[in-house]
Amino acid sequence: MSIYQCITTGYVKMRFELYLTEDRSKSLKEEDFVKLIKSGVYDDAIKGFDKKQGILFRGVMGSKYTSYTIIDPTKGRLRRSANTSNEYTLLVDNLPEWKDYPKRGRSLICTTDEYYATGFGDVRIILPVNGAKLGVCKGGDFWDSFTLIFPELRATEMDSFNKRLQEIIGMDFDKNWPTLRKQINRFDKDELDFYVSGQWRSLIDKHGSLMKSLKYILDPKNNEFYLSQIGKSLMGLGEVWTDSPCISISVDESVSMSDDIIKKVGYIKEIRNI
Repeated sequence: MSIYQCITTGYVKMRFELYLTEDRSKSLKEEDFVKLIKSGVYDDAIKGFDKKQGILFRGVMGSKYTSYTIIDPTKGRLRRSANTSNEYTLLVDNLPEWKDYPKRGRSLICTTDEYYATGFGDVRIILPVNGAKLGVCKGGDFWDSFTLIFPELRATEMDSFNKRLQEIIGMDFDKNWPTLRKQINRFDKDELDFYVSGQWRSLIDKHGSLMKSLKYILDPKNNEFYLSQIGKSLMGLGEVWTDSPCISISVDESVSMSDDIIKKVGYIKEIRNI
């Protein structure tokens, strides 16, 4: 069932469509927030509050003065990698091994660890819509979850992976997938230039091409990523991402953050009578 079919009242449907056809994120008045919660669209997330790592959080700079926002991650500009070049995001969003996962470039990046979220800004509780698909990291952060990049390339995290990849393909190929794919496909083991040596040479000789080597290194199964759904228990504290529409609720960090989270969760449950 689509999200629009889930919303039962014409008023709420109209308001929801208005927010989703504008920018990626819009403020919500409290009365509209209450109507959306009562509509049942977020029941999976609310029922999941009591499960292991069942609450999602996100740190957002300068957002503490907005109590409620509605977000559609698929709207607006394509999200690029933060604090590095964009090669790994383009690869993860386009390699067939990742086809079932939410696209990182069109997702809201969250965490199940509220204290980790504080490092990125003002903490907010995130409620994805019913049925929202979640990509989940084994480690605390996406950057640190690729366990093969160190033994295969001596790269410690994804910024150094991007730099190692640039050593072989060159720079300025991270603007879009067709450009990056074309450059990567130049490197077949039967057509390698003499300067390709060391670990890259070994990987390409083993797997047959640079593209096949990257598929192996970044494969979500090889790196213990997994797919889940909102409302289900998650394993450990770590990064989670979704491309589904969400509501975001501010957390007051001027008092006890844990106490305010409990207060906000209780308020949401009370609205929905769950």
